[in-house]
Amino acid sequence: MAFLKSGEVCLKYLDTDSSMSKLLAQLAALQGDTRTMELLLVRDNVDFNVRNIFGHTLLYLAAQNGHKEVLTLLINEGADINSRDYNNKSPLEAAAANCYLEVAECLLRRAGIEFDPTGEYGSMLFHLAARRGHTDTLQLLIVKGADVNAKDRHGKTPIESVASIPQLGVAEILLGRDDVEWDPTRKFCEKLLYVAVEAGHHALICGLVAKGVDVNAVENYGTAPLHIAALHFETWTPLHYAAWEGQLEMTKLLLENGANVHAETDEGETALFYAFKHNELKRLLEKY
Repeated sequence: MAFLKSGEVCLKYLDTDSSMSKLLAQLAALQGDTRTMELLLVRDNVDFNVRNIFGHTLLYLAAQNGHKEVLTLLINEGADINSRDYNNKSPLEAAAANCYLEVAECLLRRAGIEFDPTGEYGSMLFHLAARRGHTDTLQLLIVKGADVNAKDRHGKTPIESVASIPQLGVAEILLGRDDVEWDPTRKFCEKLLYVAVEAGHHALICGLVAKGVDVNAVENYGTAPLHIAALHFETWTPLHYAAWEGQLEMTKLLLENGANVHAETDEGETALFYAFKHNELKRLLEKY
């Protein structure tokens, strides 16, 4: 907003022109110009609930365009956080629709916010928080009653979505809940186990095993980690991955939960073959 860079200069000419002040306030909200908004609120006492032709208030415009600082300023000045436009959409819903997660979280944490956690925008926010790994926002939405099994427009649940990204912290939270729908035979569950093994995520592996994921599942669906896929090793079990990476604790965990030490890749190699650089791990495998 080039002509608003010097807010004081603009405001000199607006002392008697309230309509121009309102216009500048709307532009400041649209473009996140916090300084100009402050000047307009203080000098011209602009009504922060003024609406445009669509019924958008200044707070709505800031939320819709992802401007958290302007949004916070307006809230602190007393702007209505639940004001709806002429299509009955709230600032929180506008932020959700435009994927502004931090703005949405700012509104969610405000006392008195009106929000349907199981509705369209609640589900949208839950998926967005899950995919971006915002565990605090995810937990906040759960506390507010979000549907942990809500499907996105592709028909995926949150746990399915985070398996393909992956977001292991989110997966751990969701797996720890009894209300998450779970079928351990689905391919995304096996994929999540592979990623957890590669990352050395002990808690997630324990959660997956407890939920019934097959520790001997063969990775043959084209989603191996890049450095493995480059070698065309597409029939590895999680134990092969742990051995290749030299992850002793992961190997112990898998063996304790029934991993088959004799499972072979398409080239006839067991996990022991890939543990050749890791003496302690090799000795462990030789005991089985």
